[in-house]
Amino acid sequence: MGQDHSKSKEEKVQQRHVKGDATTSSSNREAAHVDSRIDEAFRRLAAGDAYIHYKRLVELFGGDLAESLWKHFTGDKPHHEAMTHEEFARHALPLVGTSTDIFVRMCLSSLEHLIKICSDAAGAAAVEGDEPFIAALVKDMTSGGSSVNAVCDWRRSVCPNLCQAAHSLVGHHFMGYELNTRDYASDILTPLQMWFLQCCLPQDYFPAKDKKEEALATHWTPLYSSAQQGISTNRFEACVFGYKGPTVTIFKLADKRTLAIATDQEWRHSGKRFGGPATTLLLLEPKIQKHEAANSIYCNLKLRSEALGISFLEHVKIDKELSDVLEIETWGCSGAKTLQEQQKLKQWQQQQAERNKRVPLPGTWDDNPDKTILEMAGFQFSNERKLMEMEAAHNEQSSSAAPCISRSMAKDPW
Repeated sequence: MGQDHSKSKEEKVQQRHVKGDATTSSSNREAAHVDSRIDEAFRRLAAGDAYIHYKRLVELFGGDLAESLWKHFTGDKPHHEAMTHEEFARHALPLVGTSTDIFVRMCLSSLEHLIKICSDAAGAAAVEGDEPFIAALVKDMTSGGSSVNAVCDWRRSVCPNLCQAAHSLVGHHFMGYELNTRDYASDILTPLQMWFLQCCLPQDYFPAKDKKEEALATHWTPLYSSAQQGISTNRFEACVFGYKGPTVTIFKLADKRTLAIATDQEWRHSGKRFGGPATTLLLLEPKIQKHEAANSIYCNLKLRSEALGISFLEHVKIDKELSDVLEIETWGCSGAKTLQEQQKLKQWQQQQAERNKRVPLPGTWDDNPDKTILEMAGFQFSNERKLMEMEAAHNEQSSSAAPCISRSMAKDPW
């Protein structure tokens, strides 16, 4: 029995050794994997040299981000010296991790510096006239404090993708990851403002595209722009309604506010508010404000039995004639298939309108419910039918009056 007990102790010791060896082996494999990633990144940046030079970082990342990276890896080492493999390995992995807070910490010598690094990495550099917007952005970023943690908290709640372009650029040059690019064109916003708007929106507005679509579209689809088509409620309805996907509509108002309404549900006439959980109002000028709320958008430009106009809760109210709107543009945020479905719906509605023009309808056309439905869908009608009805009534009156005229003429000696 004593032998069995001692044998049992030996077996337990052996098991612990085996388990310890397995753990050590796993740790070694993990360390080897980490080391291989670091080695690969170092080789990419060194470009065949034994060291990484500051000039090489400037070539890949531009001066501002290169300066922040150099300080992150080497501290206050002069630019004419070189970065060693050991210095690089000590700080490299967090830069290609999932969190982008490291970029806030690394680039926060000033908030203007952080904004410039992030927007330049996205290809949305500031232009002349962006100064008031940058000042408003800095003010909002420090609304909860100016510490690194406070700015990180602001980023998570207001602008989750603030550092995403810089993160992608580093991952591209470090690890060879695919570099995702976006277009920041707009008839109303500057590239910097459009970049900030996109950084504030959730992934719902950037759905994954099919491989076939990637070659066709790398940006949102323009649905309506007052710069191209003029300001009109009918054009807004005709171009935007029926698009069954997320949209972003930008308004420049007469009271000097510029704002964007992003909705994950289609625009429509309704006496009730609509919008899913990703529905967002982002005020861009003269100050920065963000509001997210489901069932927050009200839009009714046709139904006389309900209040008319467009609103986002109590924050924005626009009259039904859009008379307080100076500029407006709407972007579709789904793929080509959604746009094709909207175009098919428009064609069907147009065919219905043409058919109704040819088919006599009971009563007057102005009172016909079909006309109201088609007008709600964005169609305009000429007064041809009304003129036709007036002409028919006139002809009927003329024919009934003809016998009387004939009889009176018969009595007339002339």
